Amino acid sequence: MQRIQKFLAQYGIASRRTIEDWIKLQRIKIDGKIAKLGDQINGSEEIRLDNKILEHKNFTNTDNTIKIILYHKPVGKICTRSDPKNRPTVFADLPELTIGRWVAVGRLDLNTSGILLFTNNGDVANKLILTEGKNREIKRLFASQGLIVNRLIRIRFGDIVLPKTLQTGEYIPIKVDPQSL
Repeated sequence: MQRIQKFLAQYGIASRRTIEDWIKLQRIKIDGKIAKLGDQINGSEEIRLDNKILEHKNFTNTDNTIKIILYHKPVGKICTRSDPKNRPTVFADLPELTIGRWVAVGRLDLNTSGILLFTNNGDVANKLILTEGKNREIKRLFASQGLIVNRLIRIRFGDIVLPKTLQTGEYIPIKVDPQSL
């Protein structure tokens, strides 16, 4: 049994926050009853969003394999799922998952290229992101000296190095020992 918002997010229905908002707005029902934050489910229930049944085909899939990919972000793509300005996003380049959805581990500015990590597990993403990014530290450092950074490439994420042979827009699966997180 899992909390409904975690369960649905794990299967790629939406982010936990979005699902929590739907629950607060009483848009989700479990077996005909309005869902409450923290309700426990196992996937055998009838779950409705706006009175439409959510498909159960993936809810019974037991592939809980943690996947992590290293992606070489090109300049000009944004690190969000959708953009009101219809700019290209990094998520369009990623492989489809049978269960869940890709979670970005950090992000890069529109004009920055380089290494980005993605995982299908939110807990792993949170642990990886706690290794602390530079959060525009490089750009601020140069700005303090009156200089402007026109081009920036992230070549490393902690101990993980961007392979020189990986072209922009490409990705490779990587192995990270979950016990080390």
